[in-house]
Amino acid sequence: MINKMIQPSGEKRKQPEDTMGVEEAKQLLEEKVEQLWAKGTLATRKALWKRMVEWAQDNELEICSNTGCLFVMATKTSDAARLTYAKHLSALMSRMGMETCSLSTLCSALRATGGAIPTQQARPITKVELMEWACTQDDQTKVAIMICWKSAARWGEVAK
Repeated sequence: MINKMIQPSGEKRKQPEDTMGVEEAKQLLEEKVEQLWAKGTLATRKALWKRMVEWAQDNELEICSNTGCLFVMATKTSDAARLTYAKHLSALMSRMGMETCSLSTLCSALRATGGAIPTQQARPITKVELMEWACTQDDQTKVAIMICWKSAARWGEVAK
């Protein structure tokens, strides 16, 4: 199956009947999914779609579920991140009326190998530990630290 997706160098690949060209897929994405998800979810999925399309163009592959699988596995990320990517691409392709069987199978395989098991997170800092550390910081950093701790915000959200 994978050998059929990879092109021999210099040979022009014929577009399969169940795929579409990159430009057509981009336009269809805009039309079909703009109103389906929250802005943050849509932005995340569009960014992932853009990365996959660029990767497919660089590798001279058509946009289809099989290409999505290859892209997901080509990312240098954990299985949990790959599972998330595969689910996002599957949702996008499904809404565009594209076949998603390969991505669904990849999701199942990633779940079976532990991709859905949450990673162990670090223990949260206590207020006492935070105050001890904050005493060694300048006033601006102290304010930012307290806002982050109180609101459970990420550092990048407060730093803006």
